[in-house]
Amino acid sequence: MSNGRVEGKVATVTGGAQGIGAATGTRLAEEGADVVIFDIPDKGADVAAEIEATGARSVFMNVDLTKEAAVQKAIAQVVDTFGTIDILVNNAATKCPKPNGTRYSMLTKRARSLQPNIHYPR
Repeated sequence: MSNGRVEGKVATVTGGAQGIGAATGTRLAEEGADVVIFDIPDKGADVAAEIEATGARSVFMNVDLTKEAAVQKAIAQVVDTFGTIDILVNNAATKCPKPNGTRYSMLTKRARSLQPNIHYPR
């Protein structure tokens, strides 16, 4: 049962197309928030549709968080549509390919996977 603790707030969830991000977006909607899903996989549109089917407002935006211009554009669209961003859930991560067969250390892999959250434009 919802207690509406985020009622009327606008939440943006990065990496919201699946897993923890999708679950977080769904839960925020259950608590009364409008939810914006930022992700690359188009299945984020399915998550947004599922949220909207419950009566909450939600939208999916295909955003590559490693591209600052794309992030800035998406943020502007959210503000134009919803007026603000009250809640930001930095859930996105990237996969770390091995270019030219080079092996990355575990630390390098972790740093690269968290890069979208650490360098998220403010």
